[in-house]
Amino acid sequence: MDDYQNLKNFNGWENIPWNAFPEMIKQALSRQQVGFNELDGLLEFSFQEMRTYLKFNELNQLREVHQFADFHLLELDKSQAFYEKLKKDLVLKYGQPQYLSDDKKREIITLHWYLPHTQIKLAYDYQYKVIDELGGGAYRVDVYFLPQ
Repeated sequence: MDDYQNLKNFNGWENIPWNAFPEMIKQALSRQQVGFNELDGLLEFSFQEMRTYLKFNELNQLREVHQFADFHLLELDKSQAFYEKLKKDLVLKYGQPQYLSDDKKREIITLHWYLPHTQIKLAYDYQYKVIDELGGGAYRVDVYFLPQ
C-alpha cells in the first residue's frame, strides 16, 4: 500500500517526473525495451495496452500524458470490460475519484482524480459513431495525466 501512497504523492506520471526532458525518458524506455516513435513534440509508444503520448512544452519538458484505446463497433463488451479494469486499477492506485459524471445523452462517463501534483481524467465514450466512409464505428477509453 505504501507504493500506491507514493504514486499518489509523486510529482509526475508512472515514476517519470513532470518537467522531465525527452532524452531522459527515451533512455528509460530503451532500458525497459519499450519501442517508441518521436513525433513533433511528442513521444509515442504502447503502455498498459493503450497508445500513449507524452507531450512536451516549449521548454521541451513533460507536461501531459494522454493514453487511449479504441474499440470497433462489435467490441462494446470488450470496451466496457477494458474501461472497468482500468477504472479499478486507477482506484486501487489513487483512491476514489473526486468527480464522476455519467452523461447519458452523450454516452460518456468521466472520472477525475485531483492528487497533490497530478490531475487524472478517465473518459469512456460508449456512444456508437461512424468513423469512416465504410460505416465503421468505435468506442473509446481515454486517460489524461496533467500536472496540478
